[in-house]
This record gives sequence, C-alpha cells and structure tokens, in this order.
Amino acid sequence: MHDQLLLDTQRRLRRRLFEGPDAIAWRPARELAAQLLLYLDDPAQCWQIAAEWLRDTLDADRVDGGGTATHDDATQDDRDLVEEDHRQRQREEADRIGTGGDDGGDHED
Repeated sequence: MHDQLLLDTQRRLRRRLFEGPDAIAWRPARELAAQLLLYLDDPAQCWQIAAEWLRDTLDADRVDGGGTATHDDATQDDRDLVEEDHRQRQREEADRIGTGGDDGGDHED
C-alpha cells in the first residue's frame, strides 16, 4: 500500500509541477523539483538536496531551517498528511465517476 501511495503522490505532484499553465517555469526550480520527486519517501534526503540547492543557487554561505519536531515525528506527520490526501482524492474520484465510494464495482445509471 505504501508503495502505491508513494507512486500516486509522485504522479500527482509531477503533473502539478510540470504540466499545465501553473507549471514551474524557471529551469533551476524545475530541476530541483524533479530531483526531490525521486526522494519523496526520504525527507532527510529531500532536505539535504533542497539545502544544497538553495546554498548553490543563491550563493549562500549556509541554509538554516527546521523546527522543534524530531525527524521521526515529522516523518509520521508527513505520512499521515499524504495518506489523508490520498483518501480524499479517492473519495473525490469515486464521487466524480458516480460510485459514491462504495465497493467500486461497475454501476449503470
């Protein structure tokens, strides 16, 4: 289940970030987004990639960030948010196709 959820999230983000009128236009930002999508399941690696990108792109001496949450807490919170978003999208899709979120079988109108 987790692998499918990750794949669905990556696909949805890829479409949102790279397709349509709201796609990221600035090439360096597109490259960062593409690289982050590869490590979506590893928040620590995403943070490292983003921090290095900010430092290099903005010619900064250092990048500070974070909060008081531990990595494990943040990771669980992230997973919970992604899973809730996935469940909401499944409900919306079921409503859109008229199944109302039931057993997902074929229905005739």
